[in-house]
Amino acid sequence: MAWTLKQDSLTKCVAYFADGNARTFHSLDWRHKYSRYKDRELGLTRLRSLIQKWGPLSNTAIIYDNETGLELERYEQGIKI
Repeated sequence: MAWTLKQDSLTKCVAYFADGNARTFHSLDWRHKYSRYKDRELGLTRLRSLIQKWGPLSNTAIIYDNETGLELERYEQGIKI
């Protein structure tokens, strides 16, 4: 069985861009589509690299835990606060 992005992701990032748009990015916590295990650190590393790429264009980026909804990390202009 393959993983699905919204249901099986452990974390998500909500980015608020300077032009007023908001976008949600879900973490990829597995190495390939049919991987047996999820790795939270792999997903967080991928989200952090995405924030480094899009950070200067966004006002705020927040990483949340998908299961509990708690805020894990917050970035402003690509810099961790």
